[in-house]
Amino acid sequence: MRVMYIAPRYHTNQAAVMRGWKEHGDEVLFVSRSKGFAEDYTDITPVMVPYAGSYQKFEKLYCALKKNDPFAHNIGLRLGYPSGRRIGELLDSFQPDLVILREKSVYSIACYRQCRLRGIRTLLYNQSPLYEEPGEIHDDAGHRLMDALLPLPRFTPVRAAAGWTVGEDGRPVQIKTAGETAGNDGEPVQIKASRSRGESGTDHITPALQQAVPPVRTQNAWFVPFAAQLTRSPDRKDYCQGGRIRILDVGKFERRKNHLLMLDAFAKVQREIPSARLTIAGQVSDDFHRAYYKEVMAHIEELHLSDTVTVRTNLDRTQMYEEYARTDLYVLPSTGEPAAFSPLEAMAESIPAVSGTGNGTADYIVPGECGSIFRDQDVECLAAAILSVISDPSNIRRMGEGAYANMRQHYQFVNYYDALMQILKAQNEHG
Repeated sequence: MRVMYIAPRYHTNQAAVMRGWKEHGDEVLFVSRSKGFAEDYTDITPVMVPYAGSYQKFEKLYCALKKNDPFAHNIGLRLGYPSGRRIGELLDSFQPDLVILREKSVYSIACYRQCRLRGIRTLLYNQSPLYEEPGEIHDDAGHRLMDALLPLPRFTPVRAAAGWTVGEDGRPVQIKTAGETAGNDGEPVQIKASRSRGESGTDHITPALQQAVPPVRTQNAWFVPFAAQLTRSPDRKDYCQGGRIRILDVGKFERRKNHLLMLDAFAKVQREIPSARLTIAGQVSDDFHRAYYKEVMAHIEELHLSDTVTVRTNLDRTQMYEEYARTDLYVLPSTGEPAAFSPLEAMAESIPAVSGTGNGTADYIVPGECGSIFRDQDVECLAAAILSVISDPSNIRRMGEGAYANMRQHYQFVNYYDALMQILKAQNEHG
């Protein structure tokens, strides 16, 4: 089988998939619009097809007008378009049996047009949940037009909207978070944000519980899990080296990555577990990152954590895996994560993981077996989630073993491949 991916960039969450196709005996081509800060081309080298020159001129002007907006360049993810001729040339030379387009965008529409002209089977991949909040399902004319110009069905690595997962009966159920009690009569509850003050006066959004409406299944959509490369088995993992419990938080120096929240939670943890140490690793590549980095460093000083917190920036893949080798617990404190992959990387290294419900892949973590989950933006719940893993050091190894077993059983290329083949089989049966 010849499979062609077209995406904004080659993300590490695709590495195990690329290797899997090749080991399965298939041919794969990855087409990317741009290169990310740190990409690993061990398994494949993407072919770059940037935005068309006319669009690049528009984006340059737009970003100049929006120079105070750190995310102005993201407009290309929705409105950027390629050279149709270049995409056509790649399709003609590679002759794919299947094309997988990443995201609903003008770029994908342009690529799908080239695929339809050649009669090539095409699927859409994005990270919108399989089960979505009713208010996030849109049926207006603009969205109907977009859907008409893109392939169906789509697949996603996200089972359900934030705070939810899918039970064994195929129905949405709420994720259990650290120290959480059930709602009245077992009715679903949801997060309603209220502002509170953390350590040293930092602002956080503390959730309150109220009745919730379960998410509903979106049409023409399938769940296809992420695949992670198993990189360190528990028998090769040395936990609590030197009598320290090392916690790792990875994320760009952006506000939504919640490094300040992590520091406030760690301050609470460190008072109870003096042997705990925290490393924050993240990208600093523009003025917005540098400004937030300064806030983080200042907050470390305010909390008197300079002796127990280490900050590392702009690590390459080799350096990241060196950090994983030293780590006993991985924590993802960020909010608004459509589908974070780093908890899977950690669990594939036999490291227990903690994530907030604001991450679309939080339910890849089985609470009590391979880590814990906290309520999005809740500093007390985050501290409780960390303590639930490290208060008893024997938990760290037990959950590390559970994390590795979870990745091996549910999140390998074979799981990805089988789910993808089910989609193609269903398409064949329904014409």
